[in-house]
Amino acid sequence: MILEEETINIIKDALTVSKQFGLTVLKIDDNGIRGTDEDGKVALLSKIDLNVGGTIGINRIEFLLNRLNILNDPTVEIKYDSTNVSTSISLYNSKTLIEYRTAHASRLKVPSVPKDGDLYQISITDDLKNTLTKGKSAMKSDIITLLCNDNRLSYKIADETSDTLLYDAEFVVNMSDDEQPANFVNIYSIKELLHAFNNCEEVVGIDKRGILRFNINNLNIYLLPKT
Repeated sequence: MILEEETINIIKDALTVSKQFGLTVLKIDDNGIRGTDEDGKVALLSKIDLNVGGTIGINRIEFLLNRLNILNDPTVEIKYDSTNVSTSISLYNSKTLIEYRTAHASRLKVPSVPKDGDLYQISITDDLKNTLTKGKSAMKSDIITLLCNDNRLSYKIADETSDTLLYDAEFVVNMSDDEQPANFVNIYSIKELLHAFNNCEEVVGIDKRGILRFNINNLNIYLLPKT
């Protein structure tokens, strides 16, 4: 099946974002794109109407992205087996043909799109991003803690000697029907959090389990808290 240009661009965006966040597998079908990293802490889960004609499995994300970038406006053709699972992707123009072998989609373990919507929303400001970026370098820490007390959100970075940086941020917006104030403590990878903050829209969602949702290039990236 030959893909339309709009579908190719969406897939390229998904590959680019996946590479940025270290995702290792992607599964693409007519209902959207799902993928995850090796540790299952970062996921790309977006419901998008795509016309790909089957299920595509990708486990060499950077290889496919690099090969897509070789050609300007290539024709992209997906080849499927009898069960509509992809076997390969052909990229070509009038002079060049590139073949990419896909992974068997049934062997790729990817999460489902969360059923729970955003319980809260938090705002991302330039001052927040700048302070946390400098804080990460100064504190030499791999983790960051989000503390919310009665809707007031703070970011905490602590080093191995228990020196701390505490940043008081915007109030959390409660998206649920009840008026109970937000109270939570969640720990994340500071590297992944800052990368998401620096690339996402200004509003970030968070569900009842502490999973953060970022919109990047119209794709939903989820960051799970550390346990």
